[in-house]
Amino acid sequence: MTTITQEEISKFRAALQDNDEALEAIDIVKNCDGNLDEAMGIIVSMDNPYRDDDDWVDFEKMGNELRKVICNQAFENAFVNGSFAIILGYLINEKMYPTAMLVPFLFYIVKLGLDHFCSPETSS
Repeated sequence: MTTITQEEISKFRAALQDNDEALEAIDIVKNCDGNLDEAMGIIVSMDNPYRDDDDWVDFEKMGNELRKVICNQAFENAFVNGSFAIILGYLINEKMYPTAMLVPFLFYIVKLGLDHFCSPETSS
């Protein structure tokens, strides 16, 4: 279980204040007391209430699909600078997942650490 604090939630809310979809996802994370796994489950169910369990999406699956986008210099620069709106923009531009799902995923990467997420051991 991966969780973020109310302070971290507030920081993300301030950084993503211009994106209504992101703010809705942040509210879900907040209502789940910062539990990213629980929030992702709610968001996935809302996005597709008739989903098949074979279509389940989690942080590992998203990471495997988005690692090439995330583990590059431009993303790293934005990450180091705490430019969460820019990072979310990179992920949204990939058009692989809805914004609401990308928000807890972004929190997950921040919590895990970009170096750890991009390490060869994590990539396998």
